[in-house]
Amino acid sequence: MIALIGQIVTIGATFGSRIYLVQKLPIAQYGEIMLGVAMASILSPIATIGIPYAMARQLAHAKNASERRNLVIAAVELAIPLAILAGIALYLAAPYLSNWLGGADMTEVLRFFSAFLAFGIFSGVLGSLFQGDEDMLPTTLFNGILSPVLFLVAIIILFSTGASLSAALFAYIISSAIALAGLALYTARARARFIGSSQGDLLPKQEEGHTIRNLLLFSIPLTMMGVASVVTGNVDSLLLGYFKQSTSLVGTYSALLTMSRLLLLGVAAFSAIMIPVAARLHKNHDLKELGRSYATMTKWILCIFIPLYLIFMILPSPTLLFVYRWETGNATYASAPMVLRIVATGTMLTCIFGPATSVLIGLGKVRLLFYDTLASAIIDVLGSLLLIPFLGIYGAAIAFALATASLPFLAVIQTSMLSSVHPFTSTTLKPFAIFVIAAGLLLGLPVYFLNWTPGWIVVIAMFFVLVLLYVAIILGTRSMETEDLHLLGVVERYLGRPLPPIRRVILHFRKNQLSDAKDL
Repeated sequence: MIALIGQIVTIGATFGSRIYLVQKLPIAQYGEIMLGVAMASILSPIATIGIPYAMARQLAHAKNASERRNLVIAAVELAIPLAILAGIALYLAAPYLSNWLGGADMTEVLRFFSAFLAFGIFSGVLGSLFQGDEDMLPTTLFNGILSPVLFLVAIIILFSTGASLSAALFAYIISSAIALAGLALYTARARARFIGSSQGDLLPKQEEGHTIRNLLLFSIPLTMMGVASVVTGNVDSLLLGYFKQSTSLVGTYSALLTMSRLLLLGVAAFSAIMIPVAARLHKNHDLKELGRSYATMTKWILCIFIPLYLIFMILPSPTLLFVYRWETGNATYASAPMVLRIVATGTMLTCIFGPATSVLIGLGKVRLLFYDTLASAIIDVLGSLLLIPFLGIYGAAIAFALATASLPFLAVIQTSMLSSVHPFTSTTLKPFAIFVIAAGLLLGLPVYFLNWTPGWIVVIAMFFVLVLLYVAIILGTRSMETEDLHLLGVVERYLGRPLPPIRRVILHFRKNQLSDAKDL
């Protein structure tokens, strides 16, 4: 639940700050910032050589307190020089990378992001110590909530006297530095959990060296997975800047990616619930129940986010005008509606497949997930290399959409083949098909045949109308099942209070009506 809340706050604060930046800065300067973010995102897992992933696992498997202490000390001793060296390397390489990217002098931007990269590396390693101790609070609080929220507050304050690129870059440094300082102080106060109150129980020096070697041997292979997981959505931005030498194009593309990723919020939210549910049901060999739970979660993801997708598809120009104040008749943004449709389609397919990767983790097939993540990254890289030179921003969008959809697509094929678990049941597909036809007609007819262009208030209202329509179709087709009660029970436990009205609605419209009084 802590991780879920942190994820929602992170996405919300990041989305809000990027909308603010797009509205306040010239699109070319926003593109420079996003190229810096993309560069730091890809370099970070390379520079950490997989240590955060290794620590999250190795601490949990440490045989005794001495081994835990030496693992923590080894991680910190490695993280400090790695963070410093990575920051220095990016700072020194900034002029050369600037010539490679975007067709603008990005030396100042990349040098600011060298500090941001160093802070992020050390924060990631410190956060992994607590993850290995099964404590999600520190990394979620400082890295997931405090840093993006501080950035949003910082740009609002710094921009109050005038928006500028330098102010935005300072906001990145200030927010990441404060978050790191807070996490470092928290770690120092909690050091007794990891290294005890004295140094007397530490292993001998030769054993300490052995611990470092083992940590590196375990962590370095994980670097590939770390890089693969951040490639999609970042490498296509970098290659777009390289091939087209236009930070304005990168800025437009990055802003559209930010909008499309709103569709991933539902999958991210239910993934936090799906992993323990899938693990428990797999352990109990109840694969039929696992399949039904998977389908139920997918049904509600579609209920909330397919309406948003249809608005993106049918009303892209009013949506962009509302969010970014873009007049898509302007030559700079003329491609935006079609690009939004393409990238949103990639993320929408992720909604259709539901939390497939979480089911794969619950089944214990982590190696398959690594291969899927690697395949998705390769698709994005190859797609960008092949398509961007000829199609420009459209090529980057197609590469992103294919790569984003490929990961859950591969995962759902594997879960289906391994255990016959998939989300494609009648209670999921029937309301989905009816809704798409009904909502398509409701929106499409006035837009395409009557040239209707609604204002932003109508666009917002239309989203809620479509969600209510989807819920009505679910109830009308009696697509509620016992698993909806189970999911409601999870929500009730998180909220700390029962929701009897919703429980009665589910019981009334359930596909297989039961008279079991305990359901109430």
